[in-house]
Amino acid sequence: MLIILLILALNFVGLLNGLIKILENISFTANSYFINSLKSVLSVDKISGVFDNRDFIYEYGIHTIEENVFGIGIGKFQSTYGVFPHNIFLDIFSTYGILLGGLIVVFLVYEIATCFMVVKNKKQLIIFIVVLSNSFKLLVSKTFIYDPVFWLLICIMVVIKGKKDSLSNNKLSN
Repeated sequence: MLIILLILALNFVGLLNGLIKILENISFTANSYFINSLKSVLSVDKISGVFDNRDFIYEYGIHTIEENVFGIGIGKFQSTYGVFPHNIFLDIFSTYGILLGGLIVVFLVYEIATCFMVVKNKKQLIIFIVVLSNSFKLLVSKTFIYDPVFWLLICIMVVIKGKKDSLSNNKLSN
């Protein structure tokens, strides 16, 4: 058993190269991210770490947006490539398209800015900033669709805007 493990360990690079060639020969394109990941493992000029294969993911995201200007729909990117876009902007634009995605991004930026200016209570402002800053991880990982912190941020913005609207309505009625 030890001899088999030693042989496998010594031939690891050759085995991975063989696996890549087999997958490419059988047109294994359903998840080319997997093949690119294997290739990056073998690449000695790349720095290993958490961002190794993000360039492939971002390329897939940009390609998806270029090929589908109206978007591909919720979950289609992940089902096609086997990975999330790892960037909220690529995620929104590949899911909803350039027009609707652009409107969503502008709306989110506007709502975040107005909520930041409207909050008067220090505790609410701290909670808003903490949740907002926790959402920055969507710039380099995950997808907004399954991220509970993103949806918590949306809920907090709705509550803040709701309080602002009720306060302005009370001032108008007086």
